Amino acid sequence: MLSLQMNLFFEIYAHVIRLLYKKNSILQTDRGKKATEQDFVNEAWTPILTTIFNNDEHTLKWGDSVSQISAVAKKRALPEEDVLGDRIDLRVLGKNNDMFADEFANSKLGPFKFSSDHLKLLRESKIMFDNIANQKYISGKEVRRRILGIGLSNESTIDSEQPNLDHGQLLEYVYSLASLVKEHSTNVASERKSFYSGKKKYDSCLGKINPGASKTTVPSRVSSQPTEDDVLPLPLLRGVLPPLVPFKVLKIRVPKASNMYILVALARSLNPKFALASDIQVSTLVANSLDGEVKIMKLFSPGLYTVQHLGSIDIPTNVNHLKDLRKKIIPRLNYVKNHMLKNANILSNSLDKETRKKKKRSNSYQRSSSYDDVEVGTRWTRGTWFPSRKPNAPIMISSDLL
Repeated sequence: MLSLQMNLFFEIYAHVIRLLYKKNSILQTDRGKKATEQDFVNEAWTPILTTIFNNDEHTLKWGDSVSQISAVAKKRALPEEDVLGDRIDLRVLGKNNDMFADEFANSKLGPFKFSSDHLKLLRESKIMFDNIANQKYISGKEVRRRILGIGLSNESTIDSEQPNLDHGQLLEYVYSLASLVKEHSTNVASERKSFYSGKKKYDSCLGKINPGASKTTVPSRVSSQPTEDDVLPLPLLRGVLPPLVPFKVLKIRVPKASNMYILVALARSLNPKFALASDIQVSTLVANSLDGEVKIMKLFSPGLYTVQHLGSIDIPTNVNHLKDLRKKIIPRLNYVKNHMLKNANILSNSLDKETRKKKKRSNSYQRSSSYDDVEVGTRWTRGTWFPSRKPNAPIMISSDLL
């Protein structure tokens, strides 16, 4: 008997082979120019996504639908009364929350539609993420300690006056190097010492991003006070992120890697209500005709969400690329599915814990001893001021009332 995983492989392979040999008109250039967005969705994408996500834990909602949490978030942000949330082409729903969002586009519409869908999914990812991370009873296993933000960015994106942050460029260059900073100190010199002490970790992390820079040396000069050129306000990510908590960014040039900077966010005051949910990842898929791309959103520091490019999900257009199904497409979609289940489990555990807490408080409710005095007083009042029903019974009046 074939396993569930093998059945999944065979169903997707069978669909793609059928698409190549029997319904390949959509793959042809002339047909592709005339095809609509819905043609690509129905003929190419629906069977694959249904095979991966359609089970007892998930429900696929096709068409331009709006999630409730998206509508609430947009109403909070805009003053108009008749505000609706973003319409999403495909939403994968769990028992308690939206788990996945997908937007489709036709390549003939050009890059504007693709970029617009990308920004829409960034907003939707943040809303889904916040719905999980802001739960009251997220356990300590899902929550990471508060850290100082560290990231890598191209030099062109760092401009406090005119930030060049088109479509969340800066987000995609942020990496989790925050383990280099060991303490939350407001002293600049202490922060730099903590930063330099992690040189080995820094080399290994930077080496994965830019192998040519793995042998660089971090400058040993430690200044007690940064200069005007060293400190600049953290640019706000226009249209993508809300204003951040008050941070300063220490800019340090990396030798022999002039196109990169290390940005050390110096938190002058960290609000204790911020907690970073490191285990929560929200995935989105944006598809342009037959080419798809999966991105994963995480919470990097208070108010700063990072987006990581997981990989492409391109439907093969010839038999030579069928191997991509086994090596890229199916594993990446399964990765997304596993994190969707993990998010659903985190949210479900939090809601269950909240329910148990409320039930425990209800069951443990005990009447205060002061209420016993009220009952005694009530019985005394009734026995004193209401005459007995027995014939010729005397009316008793307490002596302390005379």
